[in-house]
Amino acid sequence: MDYKSLYKSRVLTQFEPLIHKTLQRMTINQRHISYEDYAQELRIKLLAIEESFDGEALGEDRIRFVAFAGKGLYWHLVSLLRKNQKKSEVSYDEIEAAADVDIPFESSRIELLFFMEEVRRRLDQSEYELLMMLCDESLTVTEIAKLYGVGRKTIYQRKNKIVSKINDLKTLLL
Repeated sequence: MDYKSLYKSRVLTQFEPLIHKTLQRMTINQRHISYEDYAQELRIKLLAIEESFDGEALGEDRIRFVAFAGKGLYWHLVSLLRKNQKKSEVSYDEIEAAADVDIPFESSRIELLFFMEEVRRRLDQSEYELLMMLCDESLTVTEIAKLYGVGRKTIYQRKNKIVSKINDLKTLLL
């Protein structure tokens, strides 16, 4: 292992708590489905921030680097969350895939789109993600539970909570 790789490894080890603190600041806990993805993105950003820093991150400028990196990581995470929010907007193709139905008429598409937008409005991000996973026939409840790091019973409880929030919308699909 060369000196540069060793130095980067030390930076990541020393400032790993800053990454987790940034995620916690944005209320993303370790059970969040994308927690590790966000943490990895922040690790990459931390190394980029360290390269652009005009001091010694592991030396005498450590305190200044923590403040500098903290701001940089925070705004990078905000940017990532905004991008993911735009990606999660509902499209016709996603609706058809989630509902696993062929929609023959444009009026039916509009009704389904309205239904999904109303579902999206009523559920928070994690509930909506869980609903999409439950609609995905390739995943079992056990697999979903493992992804969330919880038991199957918890997934069923969350599913029932989602159903209670959107149950009155089923008339839109008839």
